[in-house]
Amino acid sequence: MQARALKNFFLDDYTLIVINDAQSDDMRAVIAAAAESVGAEAISTPDYLDHSDPSSVVGKIVTWTMQEVALQRFNDSVVMLLEGDIFPVARFSPLDFLEGYSIAGTQQGRRHHSTGFLLRYLWVGILLVDLKGLPNKHLLNMETAVVGDVGGDTASAMHHFFAASPDVNVRRVLHTSHVHTENGNLNVLPAAARERYEDAFRIELFERSFLHYGSASNWKVGRGFEYFNSAEDFLPAKTAFVVWFVESALNSSLEMPAYDYVFEMGSWDNPTGPPPPVDTSSSGGLKSEL
Repeated sequence: MQARALKNFFLDDYTLIVINDAQSDDMRAVIAAAAESVGAEAISTPDYLDHSDPSSVVGKIVTWTMQEVALQRFNDSVVMLLEGDIFPVARFSPLDFLEGYSIAGTQQGRRHHSTGFLLRYLWVGILLVDLKGLPNKHLLNMETAVVGDVGGDTASAMHHFFAASPDVNVRRVLHTSHVHTENGNLNVLPAAARERYEDAFRIELFERSFLHYGSASNWKVGRGFEYFNSAEDFLPAKTAFVVWFVESALNSSLEMPAYDYVFEMGSWDNPTGPPPPVDTSSSGGLKSEL
């Protein structure tokens, strides 16, 4: 379904590559066959990656993909990383979106509570990079990192890339976060979709053009969401909703509304608000850590 949505909605020519990180030989074969059936190339990741920590292994897989696939084969091209549960639902041109920028993604920011140090990076679920002329490509590391006593999740190590590349133009991929009553953003859904939607689904939308299924596994159990702590299994209903949504977009019976909602209204330079005042009276000043 993702391949059909890409073919239908993308306005630019592209080469589709599936990164196959299945842990068993049988599942790798299934994914490879599925990729071949839609004309995509399947490239298997090394079999030594530890899958016990989801955030860590995603970072390792995406880093390997960028360094060993993208930079080796498409070093002068625009590449777009897209997770398998993100589906185009409206027309989109990656080349037009990236015009005038070197990289685009959903910003992430973590600020130290006392020093004000800002750990800044981009989420890798939907990431566009113009590799031609990009500096410091060796720092395209999407693993987890702790910098300045601030820890982040997948791709937080990209802070080092941005710190070393201050002249790189970054475009924020705007998003809704979870579509949920508490976020006051149910209006981002088409009317027909709102009638079918349940808060527990917690899908996300990006740039009015992509639907993110999100949280398809059970690794977030215990975080207090209906989706993860209910006796009811929401996955079948959520999957049915997402399939209906994408198929309806494909057959033109569902169109994205021109909503005006952005989660986190900050900017790339100031994603989390101004830093708190810092008391340097006893420390003799602050040390810059990058």
